[in-house]
Amino acid sequence: MELMVVITIIGMMLLWVPPNLDSFGERSRLSSTASSVASTFTAARELAIIDGHETRIQFDLPGETKDRTKTGRWRYMVTTIKKETPDALKSGNASDQRREEPPEEEWAYTEWHDLQHGVLLWGFSQEAGTWIRSNPRGEPLEVAFLADGSVRPACAIRVQSMDIQDVAERTMTVRVNALTSASEVIEGEADLPHGRDSNDFR
Repeated sequence: MELMVVITIIGMMLLWVPPNLDSFGERSRLSSTASSVASTFTAARELAIIDGHETRIQFDLPGETKDRTKTGRWRYMVTTIKKETPDALKSGNASDQRREEPPEEEWAYTEWHDLQHGVLLWGFSQEAGTWIRSNPRGEPLEVAFLADGSVRPACAIRVQSMDIQDVAERTMTVRVNALTSASEVIEGEADLPHGRDSNDFR
């Protein structure tokens, strides 16, 4: 009798485990995607500082969609202008290649990078409480990091799992600090701050 009770309990536990493992996998994909977006911002900032020129990221928002293969994407824009060496600057031979704003034809685009299937690039925000769900006028949204490491504009991006049903668990927010240009991953539906506070100085 005791053996039958133990077997019954084990059977019930085995029935309970698979859905939770699936949920764990979906949550892991969401967390991994949010971390990748944050790393994208960090890489663009460091590239701009090292190269001495503005680096941009373009985001292609999918809008409201249920297509698991079209969940949003991003790519880098980098200038093809070479930075002058310190020796060239000292000798006075610096060319006009150090223009602050390269013309359009001198920008190079990397390939588009798709988000993981089942994770949606839900929205983009430049202002507290205001979210953009699709590309305005069909053009990708841009975030720029200048040579001094500053970001234009400060922004937040939400990524959302298409498989997790719990509203509180299915969304993560990546936010770029306006003063430090550092990116952070926040659980849930976070917003940009309405005004400066102590968190801006982290």
